[in-house]
Parts: sequence; C-alpha cells; structure tokens
Amino acid sequence: MMTALAAGLGGAIGAGPRSSVAAVDPMTVAMIASTSIGLIQGFVKKGDGGLSAMLRAQFELLTVVIGQLEQVQASLGRIEEAIADLPAQVREIVRRQYGDQLIAQIRGGAGDYNSFLRAYVASPSVLESEPVRRQLADILSRAADRRSTLTVLDYGRGPEAAMVLPISMALEIACLSHLRFPTPIIRSRLVDYSNWIDLMMRPGLAGSIPTRRAEAVAAHDSLIEAAIQSNPLAAKMDLGRMKLSAAQRVDEVDVSPCAFLCVMDVITEGGQNGPTSIGARRLLGSICPGGYMGSRSVKLVENPTLGVFLFEQVELDMATTRSSASLGPPAGRKCDIRRIPSQGGISELPAARTYQYVEQAYPFLQDQHKSALGVALAKANEQRAQIALTLHAEALLDHTRRQLADFRATLGG
Repeated sequence: MMTALAAGLGGAIGAGPRSSVAAVDPMTVAMIASTSIGLIQGFVKKGDGGLSAMLRAQFELLTVVIGQLEQVQASLGRIEEAIADLPAQVREIVRRQYGDQLIAQIRGGAGDYNSFLRAYVASPSVLESEPVRRQLADILSRAADRRSTLTVLDYGRGPEAAMVLPISMALEIACLSHLRFPTPIIRSRLVDYSNWIDLMMRPGLAGSIPTRRAEAVAAHDSLIEAAIQSNPLAAKMDLGRMKLSAAQRVDEVDVSPCAFLCVMDVITEGGQNGPTSIGARRLLGSICPGGYMGSRSVKLVENPTLGVFLFEQVELDMATTRSSASLGPPAGRKCDIRRIPSQGGISELPAARTYQYVEQAYPFLQDQHKSALGVALAKANEQRAQIALTLHAEALLDHTRRQLADFRATLGG
C-alpha cells in the first residue's frame, strides 16, 4: 500500500544521565517540525536523526545551531501548504479531524519558543526574568493542555494527532528544561507521551490508528461491493477482485468487447453469428460495414504524494470500417457478430452509428455507468488515502517510541 517510510526524529534531551536538569538541544523543535513536514509530503528519511552526536553536543553550540531553529516558523507554515497540495479528499480528512485551529496552535507555541530562544542565546540571564519565565510557563501550559485534551478524545488517538505529537512533545520538554524542572518530572512527562503513543497504536480502541485503518478497509470494500451490486460495468469487470480483503487481489480489472456489425447472418468457426477470430479486413465491407473494439478498465496507479496506490478508470473506444480494417483486433482475438438493419448498400458505417449500436448491444458501456463508477472509485480512493495516513503515522510513532526509550535512558531512572 505504501513505500517504506523511516521518519527521522531529530533532537536530543538531556545533558547526561546524572544531571538534575535536562539541557535541551535547540535542534529539537526544528528537527521535529521538519519531520512532520516530511511525513505529510511523503518524503523518506533514514537513520536516527543524529541522536548520538546531539547527545554529546555542548551547550556552547547554541550559537552555531540557532540559525537552524529559524526554520521552525517557516516549516510549520509549510504544513498548511503541504495539506493544500494534497488531493481534495485527503485535505478534507485532515481538516475534519483536527482542523486549522490545531495547526495555528502548534505554530503559535513553536513561534513563541523560537522568539524566546533567540533572546536566550543573546543573553542567558533572561532566565532570571520573571516575565520570561511566565511566558515559558504559558507555552508549556498550552502544549500540555492540548496533549491532555487529545489523549481523551477519539480523534486524539488517530493519525492526524500522531503527526503533531512530536512537536507538542518537543515544546513541553524544552520548556520544562528551561524552567529547571527536576529530572523526574521530565522523565514522567516522557512517560505521558509514551502512554499516548500506546493508545494510538492499540488495536480495537476507538479512534486508534489500527482501528481507523480497519474501518477504512471495511468502508473501502463496502463501496466496491455496492458498486458491483448497482453498476453493470463494475459487475462485468468483476471489480470485487480489487477489494482489500480479496483472497487473490489484483491490480487491474477490465472488460474489452469487440464486435462486427453485419447486415446479414455470418457463418463463422463458432457457428452462425458465433464469436470469430476472422480478421477485420476480410469481414468489413458491404455485409459487415462496421466494427468496434474497446475496453473499460480500472487499475491502481501510485500517488507519489501519499505513497499509496489509488484507483484510476481508463476507457478506450475505436470504430473501424473497411478503410481502417488494419486497426482491427489482434490475431487470435475473437469478436462477436452483431446483426444490424440493412444499410442500403453502404460499405462503411459512420462511427457515431457504430457506437449507437454498440451501446445497445453492450449496455454496460453506457456513459452513465462509467460516471457512476467514477463516483464510487473516488469514494474508495478517500478510504485508501485514510489507510495511507494511518501507515505513515504508524511508521512515525514506531520511530518516535524508540527515540523516547533512548531519551529516558539518557535521563536515567
């Protein structure tokens, strides 16, 4: 369903396992924000994000890396741009679950922290300022309140919340560290985030990522089944073979009718008016003034933005006459013989009339069925997009959980 995604979670927490206060590497917020952007856009990152090197970095490196932290605000702004670039169905999925307000809250918290950190690098004594400490406490409170609210709501356990979890975590840990909270408090906060991840990954829990994926799979297959029951074109293609639950799932289904339109009976190897592999050049003429070759297919095409395969409907129609008999069916292809009224001796049947007869002979080719199938496939693609989001989020959380274990080990206890 998707290409491999190893989301890199950058940043370091902790100056050492025996430190009473964990010093925060200023790369934390910037790198985690960047990770969320990369996730939404479907980029692939590899490695551990330089965790080991960051853990060894000294506080003096603040002046070197502060420039990179400037990317936070721009990166968070690009989240909305990335969402705007996604297909309309996916954009609606994202906004329906946590809305533009949550994005604004994340941007606001990271922006406030970024502004504070610039001042902190220029003058570390700002830590002693009571107004600054109140500002940090406010940033911390907003991040903690958002997390606490999300953890008790169904949508707070889904893939959308998973994509903002690393940024929220970074803001909380950064503020706790700058406010010199005791290390046990910081360790406890990391446990909170670990527990939140556990809820997101728990099968059967309302709103969790596995539950959302199972619901999307069921909805996807129900849409296909409904199309088969109500749409002659879907039934003729045997679209059910493209269900996610199909025992032998295929990537493409099609139906390809082929017919010669004849004004009198024709004896073929299949009997009178039976299916025939006789070449078009031999049959097309005054007796069979028209021929048709066409196909309707549904196939899976990879969407590079989502890293998932989406349905695409393809059609092909070709009318042939004696003058275009070289465009007939390939050797060995059997075509139907269809009787039509006498054409008054004309040797070629206009394409428009050919299609008119063909639609009568093959009702499933009518445009109304193609249009209705397109609507059903668009809805099924929305569910495939949902599944893609759950897979991306699960990959991010799996990596984040491993990083959390490293952070807690670094802090000791």
